[in-house]
Amino acid sequence: RSLHSQLIGETIEVIGPLGNSFWKEKNARTIGLVAGGTGIGPLLMFGDWALKNSPETEIIGFIGAKNAKMICGEKEMKRFAKEVYCATNDGSFGYKGFVTDLLTEFLSKNSLESIIACGPTQMMKKTAEIASERNLQCQVSLEEHMACGFGACIGCIAEIKGQGYSMICAKGPVFDASEVVWKESNL
Repeated sequence: RSLHSQLIGETIEVIGPLGNSFWKEKNARTIGLVAGGTGIGPLLMFGDWALKNSPETEIIGFIGAKNAKMICGEKEMKRFAKEVYCATNDGSFGYKGFVTDLLTEFLSKNSLESIIACGPTQMMKKTAEIASERNLQCQVSLEEHMACGFGACIGCIAEIKGQGYSMICAKGPVFDASEVVWKESNL
């Protein structure tokens, strides 16, 4: 409400960016970016970074949404991705089904060396499973409501193998997918 009531030109205070970011595996020449819904935002930032800092890296994009109207970021992803595939649950645009099913189909005929995902928890869990089955390195940017951004409120926790619970805002939001304890209660 406070931000909504601000007038154009008024000054506001913002703290950020907070947390860590995606990293590029040194030997990964082909990276799949898997986005679900608003998870497209961080992946577009990574893609722009990769284009500038690692132009030899081939990026393949996968975008999923409920329907055609909810697909976003396709045009922006085409700036840096060799190919962009879209999936909609209702089949109104691109592949009919989940973006993870599209990823599985792609990997049955093609290869990737690394996967980076951001989106709904269930999508990231399935992406992590797909990567694990194929021995691919996979990073996920966990989405959670973050109240303080510093780990003080303990409101954005995730269980990480060998570390117990970690605050997503302070230790993440990006984690190696193989280290996340994917719980049914979080899905």
